[in-house]
Amino acid sequence: MSRHLTTGRILPKVYLSAALAVFFVVGLVVSLINFDKERQAYIKLFSLGTWNITQVELEYRKFLHSLDRFHLSGDASLKNELVLNFDLLWSRLPILLEGSESKNHLAMPGVELKMRQLWQTLKDVDTRVADLTVGDATTYNEIRREIIAHQLPLHAAVQYSLSVPDMYSLDNDIGKSRFMGFLAGIGMFLSAALLVSFLFNEFKRGGKLIRAREEAIVEAEIANRARADFLTNMSHELRTPLNAIIGFSEILKSEPFGPLGDGKYLEYVDDIHESGNHLLSLINDVLHFSKLGSGKTEFIEEEFSPNEAIQSALRMLQGTAIKRHITLQFSEFEEENLIVADVRAFKQIVINLVGNAIKFSSDHSVISIAFKRDNDDIPTLSVQDQGIGMEAEDIPKALAPFGQIASTHTKSHSGTGLGLPLVVMLAEFHGGELALESVPGEGTTALATFSAERLVPIDLAARGQSEVSQQPGAVAGLSTADQGNA
Repeated sequence: MSRHLTTGRILPKVYLSAALAVFFVVGLVVSLINFDKERQAYIKLFSLGTWNITQVELEYRKFLHSLDRFHLSGDASLKNELVLNFDLLWSRLPILLEGSESKNHLAMPGVELKMRQLWQTLKDVDTRVADLTVGDATTYNEIRREIIAHQLPLHAAVQYSLSVPDMYSLDNDIGKSRFMGFLAGIGMFLSAALLVSFLFNEFKRGGKLIRAREEAIVEAEIANRARADFLTNMSHELRTPLNAIIGFSEILKSEPFGPLGDGKYLEYVDDIHESGNHLLSLINDVLHFSKLGSGKTEFIEEEFSPNEAIQSALRMLQGTAIKRHITLQFSEFEEENLIVADVRAFKQIVINLVGNAIKFSSDHSVISIAFKRDNDDIPTLSVQDQGIGMEAEDIPKALAPFGQIASTHTKSHSGTGLGLPLVVMLAEFHGGELALESVPGEGTTALATFSAERLVPIDLAARGQSEVSQQPGAVAGLSTADQGNA
């Protein structure tokens, strides 16, 4: 009940925080947009629009000057200059009349009308300007009379647009921009204040949650240690009677005091012995896993031959493999190197991986074991079987503690599901990892890696052993810390 109440109190705060953040961002964007509009309005008034209208008057005066100069000088070579100035004036008017940056100037009384009248006059005299020749006084006078008629109206329009502009439209745009920016600024301030207040309260609440989390972690660690201690003690308590059961069943199998009688008794004794050993192996797995999980396992690292360690582990599994006619093929490590690791942990990795491969392989199949460097120069123990395999999505479950893949084949093989997780933990201790590659119906390849620096050339290893043996009070097989304790 309390969990639901807590969730109900948190959700409105989350929604409020999201709303405040959205309002703040929206206000910021609106402010930027409106300030940009205001800036553009000023640019149009004082920059582009003014430039356009003054350029029209300038080109107008240049054309009129070149027209008089061409006629009075009688120099036919000035015709190109006349036509060029006419074209420039011709091109300026459409820019002024059609450009959006000049709309505020054209909106002033009479300005647009005068500009369009001048544009019409230019269209009328276009052909005559092109055909004008030196000494053609009649055409010259006609062109000049029509053009000069626009001089005063054009100048008056330019002066009017510069000195007494109609600012209504521009003021309206700027006013709206400033008003929206003002509202956005108020919204930003309020939302920022509310957001700061909310964050302050959330920081206080977060501090409480952090303290509660730390307390929960401490409680979980205590519970984990208690669980590990319980599993360890219970495993020890179970192993004692199991060892007795296994020992007495072995005595009964050997019949030192005479035959048991009916042959069924021997079968029952075999079943008792096999069941006891199986149960003992399960308890050992649980005990080993609990010790690793609680950090109570002590690892003793030393230099040894990986080939000899693997062969020793395989001899323990040879009997099981022979019963099922499974061939164990071991490819020895070809390099003259020793490996620095815990021998028991290394053998445990081999036993678990090969035992798992035997467990899920069919009779008369082959299991390939190899120790070599991979493409990244990492020492890797490879165990490849021809068993049932598994789907890719089932691999994480197989590597998880107590995880077992449900299938027709696996249901016939009991176990705790700790074999592969134990290998994962042992490989991680040695700076490596365990990876599985599997195809259903084709088999599985297990790859247990070790850190590259754990491989030591034999000559360096021998020199290191020699140096240790020469130290006074040195004991072979112990680390520096162990020697000190010794």
